[in-house]
Amino acid sequence: MGGDCCILTFVQLDSLQQGLKSFIYYIFFLVLTFIRASIFNIVKELDPVGLQRRTNDMQRHREEYIVPRPDYIWSLDGHDKLSDWGIEIYAAIDAYSQFIIWIYIGISNCIEQLVLVQYNQTVS
Repeated sequence: MGGDCCILTFVQLDSLQQGLKSFIYYIFFLVLTFIRASIFNIVKELDPVGLQRRTNDMQRHREEYIVPRPDYIWSLDGHDKLSDWGIEIYAAIDAYSQFIIWIYIGISNCIEQLVLVQYNQTVS
């Protein structure tokens, strides 16, 4: 009987901790939502023209295309957000299956020869 009591105590303690984690995440979400709304109001007041331009730019409609089979179209894209630290990334995916064909992480994603090297390594 004593062992059952200890198990029940651990289950109750785990439930309490899970509830506390959920509460903390909820509070964190509320704070972030408040901060985001405040920043949006400041930007709306200081730069209404830029805000309107960016809002209109978000309304772009991309054309849809039909890919008949795998390996028919490969899409390549570069990611420069880490370039300040000397890390640049580019990758290729299969447009049909959205399978990642290759990912390159290096010091430059703007050199065409590197794309060609990655392509040749993948094909061969």
